[in-house]
Order: sequence, then C-alpha cells, then structure tokens
Amino acid sequence: MTTATAPAPAALPSAGGERPRNLIATGVALTCAGATMLFGALLAAYVELRSHTNEWVPEDVELDNYLGNMLVITMLLGSLTVAWSVSAVKRGEGRQAAAALTITAGFGLAFINLLSYTAARVHISPEDHAYGAIVGALAIALGIVVIAAIGLALLTMFRVRGSQVGPDNPDQARATAWLWHFATVASIIVWYAVIVRK
Repeated sequence: MTTATAPAPAALPSAGGERPRNLIATGVALTCAGATMLFGALLAAYVELRSHTNEWVPEDVELDNYLGNMLVITMLLGSLTVAWSVSAVKRGEGRQAAAALTITAGFGLAFINLLSYTAARVHISPEDHAYGAIVGALAIALGIVVIAAIGLALLTMFRVRGSQVGPDNPDQARATAWLWHFATVASIIVWYAVIVRK
C-alpha cells in the first residue's frame, strides 16, 4: 500500500538574478545628454559674451591654430580605433578589440597632454577677463569628458580580455564608442568656436 506524499515546496529563485541588459549604454546616453546641456550652456555664454565685448580675444592671448588642429585630429584618430574595436568585438576578435581600445585610450591620453600644454602656452586666466573664464571652462569640460571616455575604454578593454564583452554581449563596446564619438564632436565644436571663429 502506497501513501501519497505531499509535493515539495517550490524553491525560491537565487538572489541577484541576471544583470539588466543595456545598463552601461543607458548610463552613457544619460551622460552624453547631460554633457550636451553643459556644452550648450557654455557655448551660449561664449557667443553672448563675444557679442557684447569690444575686444573679445585679449592682446596677450595668442591662439595657435596648429595645436587646435592637432587636438581635433587626435580625437578623430581615436574615433577610428574605437569603431575598429566595436567591429572586432562583433566578430569575436578579442585581441584586436583589446588592442584597438588600448590605442584609443592612448589617443585620449595624448589629447589630454596636448590640451594641458595648449592651455599653459596660451596663458588664459579666468580672473583677468571673461574670455579666459569661458574658454577655460570649455577646456576643463572637454578634458573631463575625454577622461571619462579614456576610463570607459580601459574598462571595456579589461572586460574584453576577460571574455565578459563579446559577440553575444557587445553593449559595452558600443557604449564606449558612443561616448568617444560624443567627445570627438564636442572637441570639433569647441575647436570651431574658439580657434576658427574666435
């Protein structure tokens, strides 16, 4: 004679669960939206101050077109290598992707080095005139965005090497490219306003 046994209670799911997808991409999109507002406000202030100032660029400030051009070219080269890294991730070429991200971070460090050298050479001072204040703020904001892009590129490189970012999960590589391209566009806009239009 068999006795009926009560069914075992259902087990609870494990804690934590799966990490939400597109988390880094959403964070990068929100960061780019906030940075767009910051650059928009700074550029609007730049245009407004320039239109109400008789001598906008002070006599003691000498802008070097060559250095400004090299800053933009450096960021454009980084855009090429970060696009290469996304393509390599999608194809499952982890070594190529890691190399491309390392080169991208190197371009970013070269940009920061050249930006600091340019700022030191131009001798703009925020307390001397409005031009120094607004151009200094633009340079600092641009430097912060590029440093964030460098950090994300290095983080993505380590995750690619650890097989956490690959063809089945390329979201972080795409987000890294978005942030880098945003920084490149911001550098072009700042270059056009400060160097070309003056």
